[in-house]
Amino acid sequence: MKRRQIALFTLILLMSLGSLVQAQPRNMEPDSTRIRKMMTDLDEAVTLSDNQKVEVEQMYTDHFEEMKTLRDENDGYRRQMMETMSAQQEKLKENISSVLDEDQQEKYADFVAKQRKKHRGGMMGGRGRKK
Repeated sequence: MKRRQIALFTLILLMSLGSLVQAQPRNMEPDSTRIRKMMTDLDEAVTLSDNQKVEVEQMYTDHFEEMKTLRDENDGYRRQMMETMSAQQEKLKENISSVLDEDQQEKYADFVAKQRKKHRGGMMGGRGRKK
């Protein structure tokens, strides 16, 4: 009887710890490594000039700071936060496009589409809803 109680207690404890670990938010801080990776990926896709690199890097940095502020302000209001963040993502894409020439804009549109597909599959484990 005592073994069953211990086993049950252990199971409940492990389940509780598992839910706490899952509840931890993802680290969305704009560390320099993450921004550098984003810059490298974008540069490979559209071949940025030196001036464009400086401008886009600042755009990424500003974007991450805005997103952090939005997360802090909208804590607990997930739907509102997601809508606002989507608008910020669109603003970032428009800002980046504004510093690109016509050829780069086409490459950028392809790059964004590939990134969206890549991340959407990753977030849903590659088993997203079929449309």
